[in-house]
Parts: sequence; C-alpha cells; structure tokens
Amino acid sequence: LAPHIVKPEKMLLPIVKNGKLNKFSTRAALLVYDYLANVKGNDRNKVLTKSQILNKEPLLKNNNLLGGAVYSEYRTDDSRLTIDLIKKSIDYGACPINYIKGDEFTYCGKGSINGIKCSDQLSDNLMNINSKVIINASGSWTDEVLKGRSKKLVLSKGIHIVVSRKKFNINQSLYFDAIDSRMIFAIPRGDTVYIGTTDTKFEYGKDKLHVLESEVEYLIESVKNTFSISMDKKDIISSWVGLRPLVKDGNKKVTEISRKDEIFISEKGLITIAGGKLTGYRKMAQRAVDFAIRSLKIRKIKSKTKSINLFTYDGDGCLKILEISKQEKISDNFIIAEYLYVRRNEMCHTLLDFFSQRNSGVYFEMDQIKRYVKILENYIRENNFVSKDKWEKEK
Repeated sequence: LAPHIVKPEKMLLPIVKNGKLNKFSTRAALLVYDYLANVKGNDRNKVLTKSQILNKEPLLKNNNLLGGAVYSEYRTDDSRLTIDLIKKSIDYGACPINYIKGDEFTYCGKGSINGIKCSDQLSDNLMNINSKVIINASGSWTDEVLKGRSKKLVLSKGIHIVVSRKKFNINQSLYFDAIDSRMIFAIPRGDTVYIGTTDTKFEYGKDKLHVLESEVEYLIESVKNTFSISMDKKDIISSWVGLRPLVKDGNKKVTEISRKDEIFISEKGLITIAGGKLTGYRKMAQRAVDFAIRSLKIRKIKSKTKSINLFTYDGDGCLKILEISKQEKISDNFIIAEYLYVRRNEMCHTLLDFFSQRNSGVYFEMDQIKRYVKILENYIRENNFVSKDKWEKEK
C-alpha cells in the first residue's frame, strides 16, 4: 500500500553461544514468520553457517559465534508515512490542520463533549471546533487528555544513536543480543548507521525527554560486545528519543507488556484509542471509526482502508520538487526546492519541522545542516517569507 516508503530490508541474525537464540528455535520462529507474513521467493529466511555469516559480516566477533540466519524485515520512514496518510485523507474529505493545539473540551447542556477549544501555534489565534463525536488518538499524551484519576498507560522510553558508517561499517541490517536479556538492531542508512533501541519505564514530564548517558553507554557496550570495533560517545553524530504508549496491564514491567491497542469510551462520550504499534495503524483506525459510527447511530459504512494506496503522490513528491527547482531556477540547490514543496503542500512552516519531520536531516546529515540553513536563509530572506526576528528565533 506504500511501496515508495516501506522498503524490504534483509536482516542478519547472529546466533551466539549462550545467547538469547539457538539454531532450532530461530529456524522454527522464522518458518512461522514467513508463513504468517506470506513471504515468498528470495525473501524467505535462510539459515547460515558460521563461515557464511562471517563472510557477510566480517566485523562480528567469531569466538562464540555459532551461525545465524537472514530474514526479510521492512523499514519505513514513520514521519513520511504519517504525512502521506494525512495528505491522502484529504481525498476522502478530511480537513487536517497543522500547528493547532487542543486546549480543552467544550460540553453541551447534558454534559457530553461537543467540541474542542484550540489555539493556532503560529498566530496565537483561538478557535472552537465543534463535533458530534471526537476520537482521542494522542498516543503518549492520552492520560493528560483524559485527566482521569486512574492512568490508562505505562510509558516506555526508547532511544537511538547514529554513528558514521566509517566507524561501524556493516554491510546490512543486524538484529543481535544486547548486554542484558534484550536484543537490539543496527541499520545502515547512507553514510551512517543507526542503533537502537532501549526499553525503560518513563515516569516524568513527557515534554522533557532526554537521551541519557547511561542509555547511550548501554547501546555502545552492546555493539562492542558483539562486534570487533572501538566506539565511544564522541563517535555519536546524533540521537533521538521517543515514547511507546503501552496499555497498562497490572504491575507488569514495560518489557513484559504487550503492544496491543485498546479503545476506551468516557462517560462524556470521548472515544480514546491507545496502545498499538505502527504496523497496525490501519486496523486501529478502522476500529476507532467503527466505534464513532456506532456512537452516531448511523448506518455502518464498510471500511476501505485495507485497499487504499498512498503512492498517488509520486513517492515523497520527488517529481514536484524537480518541477519547483526548474520553475524557480534553483536546480543547483535542491534543499530550497524541497523546502518550497513542503511549505506549499504539507503545511510546513518551521525549520525544526522541516529538518526533523520532513527529511530527517537532523538525524542523518548533521554535518550538512549548517550549510543547508545558510542556503535557505539567503533565499527565504530575499523572498520575505519570514521577518528577521522570526528567522533568528528559528535558527
């Protein structure tokens, strides 16, 4: 449904002595995986001998290596996937608005929710949005929106770090044992490799997320435990951190809680969907909308989401970016054409939004960011897109 964003990725799985996996259980698990995912042809898993796996990945330590396997995973850019979904929703009558903050609910005489008071984060204008039904899909902020006495979620924190391919020159993606009971991955991307992720309980203000030194050390030590390389904190190009919204399950630890999704209906009529994983987003959306239809007491509409493709937008808008560069006569600086494209087509109006959510530059091209900003500054100032004061704040 989104082949321009979701890419097949061969994942190498080393099996080591006294590790989390053994040859038999790995083979059995991958056979089930291939069957359930309907994997065919060359994408099917393959079991490898020790010499075969070392031939594929010479950096692996060979002292306790037993062998391994290769199986097909699928990698996506979650920000671009989300943006393309939002753009596609317009074809079906949606009216998405970026940079709008929901401040508080409004209520009718009977006490039921009938709207939201909102504020525009660009202009500070206030507005009311009225609706017969509201779905709360606020992820890790679910409990803040609900403001109930009992918490629905437990938050799991995960970080990633990025290093140069010159420092960690792997040939393909790997999924391997961490220094504790977990497993982590390393995935090449251009001239970089990103490594992740951690899984720890998060209990503080969710707007104050930081990558901790101890978390970075955990990932570095896990890499050094499996690969014959030297690596320390000074080798890190960038890092990022996120939260997994897990539906509370008794007193289970975050590493033990399933990634299932759940729907809650408040006494005042608010429909909340929480938990889940990115791979189940369409099924989750279908369930939430079905609940909304039932609450409206209207005839059920059969969902079409299972067959809706996203690639009618020429894959990340590449053709439109080329067209803009030609029209504006800026073919030597595609960063300007890309900026103009997202500004005109995706409600992108800040540099942070552009470099983090639209092209991932802050994660994988940190060495180029200053140059990109300088190029954009000259063009944006010449064309009076923003005032000097606003530009300095953004920069």
